Amino acid sequence: GFYVYSFFFFSSRRRHTRFLPVSWARRCVQETGVHGGSLGYAQYLPNESSLESKEELLDRICCILGGRCAEEFFFKKITTGAYDDLQKAFDIAKAIVTKFGMSERIGYIGLIEDEYGQRRYSQKTARVVDEEVKLIIETAAQKTRKVIEEKADAIKKLATTLLEKESLDLSLIHI
Repeated sequence: GFYVYSFFFFSSRRRHTRFLPVSWARRCVQETGVHGGSLGYAQYLPNESSLESKEELLDRICCILGGRCAEEFFFKKITTGAYDDLQKAFDIAKAIVTKFGMSERIGYIGLIEDEYGQRRYSQKTARVVDEEVKLIIETAAQKTRKVIEEKADAIKKLATTLLEKESLDLSLIHI
């Protein structure tokens, strides 16, 4: 089923609800603990398994991009609030390509950086890595936008409930 967790942050001028849709599996919601704060704060709890498939990693990127995509969809603008989320999405996408050997274009090669962050591969390979990372993030954002559009009414209803109750138990979040 489709599950959504949401949190909100406060600006100096108005109350602003920021939506963080998590829609691909109950596991994503259970792993995502969200706490209110000055700008909102999402804490991702560790996976129960130390092994993750490429699909699980891609779903995690979708979960992470949910706030930015929902902000764009519902408010028709974006803010700097997603900075940390974008960095996390980038880190996972880059690991898919460089560390886990999950990129078809790169293949089963672990592209390692030394202790100073210097890469040990060519500029041409670095361009391919950049292209692959960008493709992963763009594809995840498209998937996330589609789910938000399809579930917009349910997300609005949940956000309204959260404004009234401030928090909801996970067992109550079924959309």
